[in-house]
Amino acid sequence: MTTKAILTSLFIISLLSSCQKKTLEQKIENLPPIQTTTAPAPIEETIADMENNSFTLSCGSGCAATYTSEDISQDKNSAKVKFKVENYMNDQLIETTYETYLFYYSNTGKIDKIINDETQKNILTEYIPDAQESFKDFASSLIKDKKIKLYN
Repeated sequence: MTTKAILTSLFIISLLSSCQKKTLEQKIENLPPIQTTTAPAPIEETIADMENNSFTLSCGSGCAATYTSEDISQDKNSAKVKFKVENYMNDQLIETTYETYLFYYSNTGKIDKIINDETQKNILTEYIPDAQESFKDFASSLIKDKKIKLYN
């Protein structure tokens, strides 16, 4: 083969391969966008009736904190409650803060755990017994008063 024939063959081969690359690139560009499947967001219901949803914790000599629910929502077997927390010292309001807790229930309606959304601490294992009981009573009242419904 002559040099001219070899160069012509190489030119034709490179031309064909570049056409194939363009065709492949065009095919990739023309593909429909990837459809991602995501799990459906849990259905969250907001609870309208908020009356009588408060309790007070004593924190020692002259100190108390009143927890008043401001927003209650739920999905399946848990409830998310945002509380307005008013801290008192000798009957004087000294501070108002907001805290959110997640109440997890068993299928039978028994409270399994109560998690402080900010600290991720479980009230039922890490708080003093009086505070645990107050939170448990609140959790029970949500079911008893039918403010939340459990789904099996």
